Amino acid sequence: MASGDYYFITGQDTVKASLPAQPAKSGVQITLDPVRMLPSAPLQRLSEEDILVPRQLAAPQKKIYFKKPPENTGVLNDTTQHLLLPPDLPLAQITVQPTGIILPSQPFRYHSNDWFTLIFLLTLVILTLVKSSTKKYFTLLLQSIGSFQASARMYREQNISLVQGSLAMEGFYLTVMALFGFQVLQFFAISFPLHESLVFLICFAALFIFFQTKFLIYKLLGGISETTGDTREYLFNIRNHHHILGLLLWPIVAAIAWMPHQDSWFFLFSGLILTGLINFLYLIRGARILLKKHYSIFYLFLYLCTLEILPLLLFLKVVQTS
Repeated sequence: MASGDYYFITGQDTVKASLPAQPAKSGVQITLDPVRMLPSAPLQRLSEEDILVPRQLAAPQKKIYFKKPPENTGVLNDTTQHLLLPPDLPLAQITVQPTGIILPSQPFRYHSNDWFTLIFLLTLVILTLVKSSTKKYFTLLLQSIGSFQASARMYREQNISLVQGSLAMEGFYLTVMALFGFQVLQFFAISFPLHESLVFLICFAALFIFFQTKFLIYKLLGGISETTGDTREYLFNIRNHHHILGLLLWPIVAAIAWMPHQDSWFFLFSGLILTGLINFLYLIRGARILLKKHYSIFYLFLYLCTLEILPLLLFLKVVQTS
């Protein structure tokens, strides 16, 4: 090849190459390296089936995605069908100890026994019988507490139904007072080495003996002082006040026994205050009856202190000592 003002490019024949051109020198023979071809995949020959029948491409495999259920939900959906969970879903292993499960609860202040419930139901039966047999007894009883004239009229117009209702309500009063006395002993932690039902029976017997003894002493004093009629009217008013007290203490006894509260001191002291208030009211009624007959104030004060105030002071002393 002749020399001249020609330019030659040395290097691979590629588009990306960017090499500077160099002038050829005269008298120099230029040789080029052969171009290297990149290997390519061999061509496949098409058969008649490939030309005439088109190939059916295989459908891609469907992927199933499982949605993670939200927390704190059950394994059943709205249609009550079990959800299909993937086998590789990691599940946390939880071990539950039966003794470690504690349900929230509100403890009762008092535990009620079967005998207590039966005695309380007995008082309900007594109230039902009195209400059904003597329909006007409770109306006359409430009127006698609020009015001295109504009490005097009820005392003069006594009949068989009123006497029967009064006897039934006397048993009702003694039963409710015995239950309340049992709860007072439990509240002040005055315990006896006996079963609870026997303690209730002791309270009932003590109240019965105390009131019968007090009424007997009142009758003896009335016979000695020749005021038998006035003494009987006073004892009649005492019984009426006792019956009202039993009706007022009845829901309080139920509240102390079965209401879900921690402290029962409010109901207990409410019952004690009601007891003192009713006793004070029938003392005023008795003083009014006896003073109406120009009874001696000295003997009246002596009787009231001996039969009413002194037993109450002894009871408070025993409670304070215990």
